[in-house]
Amino acid sequence: MVMTQTHHVYVHKESDLSTLILLDSGSIIDLFSNKGLLRNIHLSNNSCRIQGNGGMVTTKLQNTLHGYGEVWYCKQALTNVLSLSNLKSKFQVQYNSKYEDSFFASTPGGVQKFKSTCNGLDVLDIGDKD
Repeated sequence: MVMTQTHHVYVHKESDLSTLILLDSGSIIDLFSNKGLLRNIHLSNNSCRIQGNGGMVTTKLQNTLHGYGEVWYCKQALTNVLSLSNLKSKFQVQYNSKYEDSFFASTPGGVQKFKSTCNGLDVLDIGDKD
């Protein structure tokens, strides 16, 4: 049995979206467009239909994000998206706006900081060496 799920993903355009991982509290899927962050891209028995800023796309490709697990791959996606719900099911996630407007995910590779942008999106910039 082949399952197709439809999901809606919208992001604000930034200068280089390929280096951003958007933490999305409204998403139930993890979707990546940056092939360089992934390993073991393979064809899935299921498909995932995504509606976003760039229109509707469907992918049957899944892959492994090192230290995280399986995510969908779609080269047409505008950026890389992690579902906050999925992230919380895998790792401890903390947020305290009194001290800093950021989410902190405690992973085996260390604490990952998703900073809030001026437009309210929470992103991990893998190109940012701070």
